[in-house]
Amino acid sequence: MYEGIIDEILMYSVRSDDGRWIIPVSVDWDYTLTKSSDWTSEDIELNEYGFDVLKRWHEKYNVGIIINSMRHEELLEEPLKILHDKGIEIYGVARNPNQDQDGNIVNKCFSVFDIDDRDVGILVY
Repeated sequence: MYEGIIDEILMYSVRSDDGRWIIPVSVDWDYTLTKSSDWTSEDIELNEYGFDVLKRWHEKYNVGIIINSMRHEELLEEPLKILHDKGIEIYGVARNPNQDQDGNIVNKCFSVFDIDDRDVGILVY
């Protein structure tokens, strides 16, 4: 009954091997999965609650986590290693892995929703 609606909402999503939809959710790193961090140093205080939530969402709802950060290449190496070490499976980095299959290359990550400190108006000084 709802299959057509779900297909439209999840237009860049796919089903996992068990037949469930992979729900693409983008998550920022700095001040979202961390309580504090500094791009120029090793000082990072992790938001452990955020990691727990992502693991539960992945297991319960089949959420595909897309890391959508202002960091690039070498600055993303440490966050990706930490995520891996914490048991967080990454679906994509800065992109939904299926979004460019139609030949329409876009510069924004497609996800059902985005979790980022900027979305709630947090100012960091």
